[in-house]
Amino acid sequence: MEYDPKPNKIHVLQISSSEESEVKISNNHFTAPAQKGIYYYSYGAWWMDEKKENTSTGDANYAFAIEVK
Repeated sequence: MEYDPKPNKIHVLQISSSEESEVKISNNHFTAPAQKGIYYYSYGAWWMDEKKENTSTGDANYAFAIEVK
C-alpha cells in the first residue's frame, strides 16, 4: 500500500473449493504456487490501535485470483 500509515496487521488466505490455507508473508510479499492452475486469495489489512487491545481503527479486504501457467 502506497500511503501512510500502513496497516500493522495483514492476513492472506489461499482458497479452494474444499479448503482454506494461510499464506506465509515475508516483506509484504508471498510466492505463487509452482503448480499450474488458478488460485484464489483473500487479503485482509487492519490498522490496529496501538493503545487499545483488539481495537481496529480501520480495515480493508480484497479478493483476487492468479493463474500460474
